[in-house]
Amino acid sequence: MRCLMKDSNGNPTWRTIRSPIHYCTHSLGPLLKIMDDRCISVSSLHTGSKICSEFSKMDMEVGIFKTQKGAVVKMLAGFAVCRESAFHYYSIYRTKGCLETIRPSSEEGTIAYFEGRWLWYR
Repeated sequence: MRCLMKDSNGNPTWRTIRSPIHYCTHSLGPLLKIMDDRCISVSSLHTGSKICSEFSKMDMEVGIFKTQKGAVVKMLAGFAVCRESAFHYYSIYRTKGCLETIRPSSEEGTIAYFEGRWLWYR
């Protein structure tokens, strides 16, 4: 998302000063909706600005969220890292299976495993 760190005049945008984990609604919101849950606590750590200090005060930040129903959600976010194009990727683990969504470079698609059965979605 480096292309969004400066506006068309070369001025820094809000992404250069805001902590990456503060802008997590696009990733966290859908999960909480599916789970019909809400966060009650969060802890986070960041790397500082080691990769690209011209763009941001924090390169990467991880957040660990605890929900009201007892689930734990881990999220990694970064605005200034060299990763194009930006995308959302999910790994979901529950008691009867797991699901991993497609990554842009993957040709396999989304993979799911439920009670001994593998499923692929393309």
